[in-house]
Amino acid sequence: MNPINYTHIKRSRAFTLLEMTVVLLIIGLLLLLVIPNVSKIRDSASN
Repeated sequence: MNPINYTHIKRSRAFTLLEMTVVLLIIGLLLLLVIPNVSKIRDSASN
């Protein structure tokens, strides 16, 4: 029987710096889209 290679399993659990950077960029872009809309809704609700 062949021994099981666990290196690919260990590799898939950890996030790389590139993956974390991409996730943070996506979250930042979503916040840039959401925050102006929330402020417009708040202004229109107060008027």
